[in-house]
This record gives sequence, structure tokens and C-alpha cells, in this order.
Amino acid sequence: MTFDNGVQEKTPFETHVANYAGAKFCLAPAGYGFSSRQYECVLVGCVPIIIQDSVEMAFEDVLPWHRFSLRLNFSDIPLLPQLLARVPPAAVARMRRGLGCIWPRMLWLAPGLNLPSSIDNDAVVREARGFDAFETTMMALRRRLPGAVAEEGWRARVRSCVEEAGDDEALDIDALRAAVRAEAPTLSKDAAAVAEIIGEWRRTADDKSFAMRTRFFPSGVKIPGVKWTD
Repeated sequence: MTFDNGVQEKTPFETHVANYAGAKFCLAPAGYGFSSRQYECVLVGCVPIIIQDSVEMAFEDVLPWHRFSLRLNFSDIPLLPQLLARVPPAAVARMRRGLGCIWPRMLWLAPGLNLPSSIDNDAVVREARGFDAFETTMMALRRRLPGAVAEEGWRARVRSCVEEAGDDEALDIDALRAAVRAEAPTLSKDAAAVAEIIGEWRRTADDKSFAMRTRFFPSGVKIPGVKWTD
């Protein structure tokens, strides 16, 4: 394993997908501007950990992202292992069931979009077309019309969508965060270094310095003049 400017070499696509698919939680930070990592997480059934302060997610006005993802703050990063360890298994199961109901809404599935015929004609894809990103866009627009009436729920009614009693219960991330911080856990050397960087950024609001040290744009917007080694 080698690193370039503090960043691990690119993982082969197949390995990347397998790593995501085999994990319970997957990081989805903004990185180099607005991120698409949360969609990758959704498509393989891994609960996205979204760390993009003040960045609105796709279709956030119609999709309850808190039902199928964890939304954390920059300040939570040093305590990430402790926070994730505190998430109850039942909450993880609820969010993963939510992923099974939401994945079509992240894809454009209309026929003829340069997809291989084996995908275009796949039974799962055909079933999901009525709930894809286009249909979700239309749903969001219809809700903005004067006198709009409530539509069907956010879940895509596909075979992977399984709903159980209590699935609309939301995880209280603020209570979880407070419980972890009350324990004042000892930070690892790396976590302490991250905490120092975040603390300095919060004091100075210097987005460029933060980005140069972390390869991460805190606002989710690319900063002119910041260039990293590829």
C-alpha cells in the first residue's frame, strides 16, 4: 500500500464495490466538492455516513435521508469509531431496509440511456423504472405546485423494499453524540490531530488551509487555487 500526498492509491473498481458491499457503514464525505459517494453507498446497501455540513442532499425535500443514512458533523470525525459503535443494531437494520427501498431513486433508468441491453431488459431494472431519479424529480416538482396533494410515500415499491413495524422511528443522533462526549473518550494520535485541524478551522474559518491539510472542502464547494497531486 502506497500513499501520494497523504492519499491512498486508487483501489480497483471491483475491490472498491466489494469493500462497500461488505461494510455496515461507508464514509461519504464531500471531498473534492459535492460528493457522489452517498449514491455509491446506497446502491450497494451500505449505510452512508454523510459528513457535509450545510450541504443539501439530492431530493432532500421528498426523501427522508435520516431514514437510511447517518448525517454527522465535521466535529464528530475524531469520535467516529465511538459514535458508530453506539448505533443500535436495530437502527442499522432499519436504515438498511430503507436502502432497499430507496436505491432506484438514485439512478436514471429510462430505456435507451446507453446501458447494455442485458441491464436495460433486466427484470429488476424494469420494475424500478417507475421510481427512478426522473420520476423522483417529477415528484419533487409536483409537490411545489399550488394546491398540490400528498403523493405516495418515499419508498420505491420494488422487491428489495421490505418494511417492518417501527421502521419510521428515527435514530436520535444528538442523544447518541451527547452520550459519547459525556464519556470523554481518549483520542488516538490520529484522531487528536484531526480534532486539532478541525478546531483551528472553526476558530479561523480558513477554508483553504483546511482543504490543503485534509483534501476536503468544508463547504462542499471547490476553492479556486487549491490543487492536489493526482
